[in-house]
Amino acid sequence: MTLTLVGTENSDSRTVAGEDGTDEGITGESTISEAMVLLCDQDGNVLSAKKVNCKSVTGGMETYPVEASVGTYYVYVIANPGSLSVSTGDNITTLQKTITSSADFATNGKFLMFSECNGTDKTGGQKITVSAENDYDNPAKTASPIKLDRLAAKITYTQKAEGVDITAATAQLTGLTAITFNGFNLVNGIKDFYLQQHWSAAATTTAGVSHENTLLTPTVVNNAEANFYNRWNDFRTINKDENDSYTGAIDLKGTYGAGPLYCMENNSGSTTGDCFAEGSDLNGNTTGVIFKATAAVTSSDGLAGANCFYAYNGEYFASLEAVQAKYPAVFDDKDGLDNDRSEELVAAQTELTAAKAGTADESATVKTISDFRVKYDIHVYEDGVMYYTHYIEDQNYTAAKDGQQVKYQSVMRNTVYGLTVNSVKNIGDDIPGGWNPDTDPEDPTTPKTYLVVECQVNPWVLSNYDVDLQ
Repeated sequence: MTLTLVGTENSDSRTVAGEDGTDEGITGESTISEAMVLLCDQDGNVLSAKKVNCKSVTGGMETYPVEASVGTYYVYVIANPGSLSVSTGDNITTLQKTITSSADFATNGKFLMFSECNGTDKTGGQKITVSAENDYDNPAKTASPIKLDRLAAKITYTQKAEGVDITAATAQLTGLTAITFNGFNLVNGIKDFYLQQHWSAAATTTAGVSHENTLLTPTVVNNAEANFYNRWNDFRTINKDENDSYTGAIDLKGTYGAGPLYCMENNSGSTTGDCFAEGSDLNGNTTGVIFKATAAVTSSDGLAGANCFYAYNGEYFASLEAVQAKYPAVFDDKDGLDNDRSEELVAAQTELTAAKAGTADESATVKTISDFRVKYDIHVYEDGVMYYTHYIEDQNYTAAKDGQQVKYQSVMRNTVYGLTVNSVKNIGDDIPGGWNPDTDPEDPTTPKTYLVVECQVNPWVLSNYDVDLQ
């Protein structure tokens, strides 16, 4: 048999576009170099899984002939399968696979793709019948092309064209004159995924009616290393002693770039069929992004680098002196003596700058700032760097809650989440995700008969929205 791989704007895929439309993306996101053809029975049981190369044809891609026994099959395709394996006896409707990073499924020219889902848990494979007449030169073909979705979701960000509104933030910190965004990174990329999308009920197909069913994703354990990559402890270190007191709060200073970022679809609380179930939006399980930004602070004391500033008791200060002026006992060593406040301030200033003197290395500086944070319960914004966390909310699909259709925190395959940073409502965190209180969370002689498969990648579905960081 031979298979043609295509997509259309009028598909029944749950990646059907909303009001933002679609985007073809770059060439590398649509390239198909190899396909794994899965021949299944009508219940989705895999009878055969074979890899085959593809060639370009008008309107899409086509597989070279695939050997198949005489019979009727329901065909699925995995494009660019890489190391992904499928075995005879697996079932498409429950097939769960695991990746370890975006490199496994979102590398240019090797984007992992699968037959689109039609919005239900029905198999939806393309029916094809192979007869004895279907040899290499006369392969069987499906009645219509097989449509593919990328398994990846794509996240991009821009800043408001006329500039990000930081008015609310400047009111919180005297001397704050500007905030520059330095990039973003993914947090809580899920490792486990279903090859075919799972839904709690059949999708509503009437034009203009919101989908009522819920995307189901594999069960996760709260903040478990086995379930996620780019976890919180990849960005920060928070330590506590046996009394639950902080002993360390460290910014690991990871890489924050312009993107785009890629992840697998995730609706961490939906395994019960209720995306609003208690715990469904735990920050250790919900996919999001961390924005890195740098503040310009004209009145900074510079003790923790240029533009550094501090937070204490929910308020922000450009200098340690300003902190003490508002809270005189902040640097008290609690020895029970009536100490001179000016001496306490000098001692604190010396503590914070100790690692920066002479030949102190970066690791010493990190430890000094961490020790200072936990000793005085002060947030130290080293070099004016701060972080904002934003969890992704799909804009095209809704779920029922209290009799209404509402958006929920989830990422879906083949969708672009275009985030526009619109305004900054508050000063961010001094380490990714914050601390105190921390936000730690909870995949041989008889003539051979053949078939061929044709594929074209569905366009990226856009899910753009403005983001007010707070």
